[in-house]
Amino acid sequence: MSPGANNVTIKVKYKDITLKFQLSPSSGVVELRQQVAKRLNLEDETYSMMYKDEDDDHILIAIDEDLQYYIRECQLQGSTTVVIHLVPRSEAGRRDRYTDGEHEADNTSGGLNSENEGLLANMARGLLFSGKGRPNADSNRWNALSDKGKMIRKYFSYPHTEDEKSRIMSGRSWPSNFAERVGLDRSLNLKASDLRALALPVLHNYSEVDNPKDYYVSDTCVDVYMELLKRRQTENSGCYIPCGFISPFYSSLVYSHDINGEIYNRSQKFVKRDELLGKKKVFIPICVNQHWFLLVADFIQKKLLWFDSSDAPADSNHQLKSLFAWSVKRDVLSSMTEYNDSEWEFVSRVQNCPIQANSVDCGVYVMMIMDCLTCGEELPFNDADMENIRPKLFLDLFAGKIRHPCLEGLES
Repeated sequence: MSPGANNVTIKVKYKDITLKFQLSPSSGVVELRQQVAKRLNLEDETYSMMYKDEDDDHILIAIDEDLQYYIRECQLQGSTTVVIHLVPRSEAGRRDRYTDGEHEADNTSGGLNSENEGLLANMARGLLFSGKGRPNADSNRWNALSDKGKMIRKYFSYPHTEDEKSRIMSGRSWPSNFAERVGLDRSLNLKASDLRALALPVLHNYSEVDNPKDYYVSDTCVDVYMELLKRRQTENSGCYIPCGFISPFYSSLVYSHDINGEIYNRSQKFVKRDELLGKKKVFIPICVNQHWFLLVADFIQKKLLWFDSSDAPADSNHQLKSLFAWSVKRDVLSSMTEYNDSEWEFVSRVQNCPIQANSVDCGVYVMMIMDCLTCGEELPFNDADMENIRPKLFLDLFAGKIRHPCLEGLES
């Protein structure tokens, strides 16, 4: 990238190495990781990115909004140089132990300087959710699953037929701008350009691909997947929890911040209140700055639950969470009978949310979280399952039907 008057200088510090290059102020996490991958032989899931704020606290950079906020803060202070620290997750695993929400310092690693110790302490949340640094955690967790949870995990390991393998490989060969409708149910209006992302293999290293954005899950894929979840629920009502679904196009309009007049009226057509009555949960997928979140209104617990598959701490994205909590209370909860705002709790970070190992699988995580929560409260998957989950989502969307043969006959 050639220097430009509007670019910012990025200094990346990794162990005893310092990198220096330029980025546009509008760049996101993907572009930053691409520049790092050009210079260091590091895979995305092996490190986290952080910066020091004015209070000398170390702040995690998990999504585009985090990076762009930091760049703006530096510019406001008159600085054109942005300093970012890469912290190896393997070191963090040796530094700390985490068990079910509690952090206990191990102090066995040695050799870490004070700066890295501060950075590693701030990585607690990412390690807690992902299971990195505690290799037996997930196996213990899987053993404790309910019968339904174990069957969902079993579904992930079902081998593909030869026809399915052929279909997956065909999907990978579609051009990224291929606009032709595909799938067995053409009424779903899925385009090849939407579905292709899920046929691609899991992205481990940004330097291996020309455009990581080819892996992003589109609004259309998430919207269609919710339609398939609704169909499955209707066809097998005894197997699944009654759930309602609000299109991601609703959250896109809400995020426009102009929630009056025409845009407000347009957003309301995606809130089909008659379809939400009597539901135990309502799902609201949200995509902001190319990162997917999931907001769940749980009518049994009377909680608004914020699911985020990134490493971002619970107190991040405060304005974003406030905006959507407010809009869902106004557009969904207030229309329900016996709604009392004081009885509802907002949970800004759901503790058992699995954590993605790269920056492109967030949409896949949102679809899987919705899928699992229609079955119960367990989320029996992690980043190691993405090799199986991505192609299964591709095949389900192509078929126009979510296949969970292992759950047939199980009562919710």
